[in-house]
Amino acid sequence: MVDNASDENRVLPNTLPQLNTLISSCQLCDIAKARDSVVLAQGEQQADIVFVGFKPSLVDSVNHTIMSGSKGEMLQKIIDNVLQIPRERTYLTNLIKCHPKNNKEIKPNEIHSCKSYLHKELEIIQPKIVITMGIESFTYLTNENVALEDIRGKIIEHQHFFIMPIHDLNYILKNPSHKKELYMDMLHLKEFIDRL
Repeated sequence: MVDNASDENRVLPNTLPQLNTLISSCQLCDIAKARDSVVLAQGEQQADIVFVGFKPSLVDSVNHTIMSGSKGEMLQKIIDNVLQIPRERTYLTNLIKCHPKNNKEIKPNEIHSCKSYLHKELEIIQPKIVITMGIESFTYLTNENVALEDIRGKIIEHQHFFIMPIHDLNYILKNPSHKKELYMDMLHLKEFIDRL
């Protein structure tokens, strides 16, 4: 679960409120030092379903709300109309907790600084399934280097939970021809959840 000594030696709190307090004051990387705000996760502490994006958008950072704007509206429709569960029963988080200033490229060491927070969130929540949105969140969560098209929509057993990788919702917004793929992936997820 860890990639370097700095992650390995970090002791993180065992409750989400304490973890969020630590994330809010984090200064481990250049993104954190230059950020305007931290975008914390939202949702049910004992959620069976966790959605993991890569990083907050500028809209998220301005609104101080995860997965807001058009991306949030699309996610809300998926949860309401396809999964048919209250959004409050899910947990929404990102691998990176701050929007990078001027949309600068995120370096691997900055991702590793943040990654331990995501692992701790999942350890606390103990979800049944994690939906990774975009290849970055899948790659850094699993340490597997694969193409998204080879795994998209598949349910993969991983440690103590299952993972379903899907396209990042921003990608779908820019490429609406892939909406049907997303819809089919979510139907597959719904069938899987109903069997749990």
